[in-house]
Amino acid sequence: MPQPRNSLVADPPELLLLDEPTNHLSPRLCDELEEALGTGPGAIVIASHDRWLRSRWSGQETRLTAS
Repeated sequence: MPQPRNSLVADPPELLLLDEPTNHLSPRLCDELEEALGTGPGAIVIASHDRWLRSRWSGQETRLTAS
């Protein structure tokens, strides 16, 4: 028997993946996003070229470089 869709999502979520989350956001919405990300229950992975977001990030950081 197939499982309902809602059973495939962790509650609370354990991982949030964000690719360039601040693209096309106003500065005010960027501030709100930053505040909201600090309260998450799980891990957050952010891929971003946004220097402002990266400089203000207070969590653990891992940088990937081209070899």
